[in-house]
Amino acid sequence: MEPKYENYSFEELLDVRKHIDKDAFPERSEKLEIEIKLRQSIPKRISTVDTVTIIDIEDTGVHLKIIKKTEDCFLFQLSITYNFIISYQKTWYEMEFSKLALLTLINDLREGNQSWHGNSNIWSANKIFIKKLNHPFHFRDVRLYRRWFILGFNIVPTSLSGNLLGVLYRVESE
Repeated sequence: MEPKYENYSFEELLDVRKHIDKDAFPERSEKLEIEIKLRQSIPKRISTVDTVTIIDIEDTGVHLKIIKKTEDCFLFQLSITYNFIISYQKTWYEMEFSKLALLTLINDLREGNQSWHGNSNIWSANKIFIKKLNHPFHFRDVRLYRRWFILGFNIVPTSLSGNLLGVLYRVESE
């Protein structure tokens, strides 16, 4: 059975190159070299980057997930489950932040600075508003806002617990 080098990571290809017996497997060796050259010819900005989940935590009806897509692009996903009249509702928000924007969001949550983060344009908005810290407890009141141009908007107030915040604060050190 022939190996499928196109499914190997670049590091795995280099490892195979070190250990392959070129005399015993000349065709495999040639395919391996072709795949390595192909990968090296792809510019860095276009090459695929494995995403890394930095945070994946759920507490008191709030699920927070932060995924590192590239060195300067983070996907911030927040889903909220809440009681709406007689049924439970779930809504989710997904925002992309640069590293600086994510660290600013985390700092504003830590300090309790009134601020908003996310994007807004004429067609849509996807924001997280941080309310000013007026109490000494270990949670932060936030309001999540999503708007579609003509179709309407959605606002969900919630609180991020001390457990979520504690994990979120550790992102700065990574």
